[in-house]
Amino acid sequence: MERLTNKRVNGIKTGYWSTSKKEELVQRLAEYEDTGLTPEQVQQLKERDTEKRVDISSRCEEHTHYKCPTCGNILMTEYKGYRIGRITEFCDKCGQRLERGE
Repeated sequence: MERLTNKRVNGIKTGYWSTSKKEELVQRLAEYEDTGLTPEQVQQLKERDTEKRVDISSRCEEHTHYKCPTCGNILMTEYKGYRIGRITEFCDKCGQRLERGE
């Protein structure tokens, strides 16, 4: 996403905004405010939509659990050569985007 503002250097703003640019900024801010989300919520959504690798854990040689890295939900278990469950694009419990590579 294109940055809409300029950082201040020694308290002085760099760059110049024309009247049309200011109107564009106000409209973009209004779109953000209409979502009703806080900056923290936006960051959480961004993190949740970033692919994460599934955690692999095993308590014994017979079975292996594949878990969501965010919430720990067991997505799939391999037991004596059989698979129970499946790894999808998103965790069914928390919505975390998952890496689907083997």
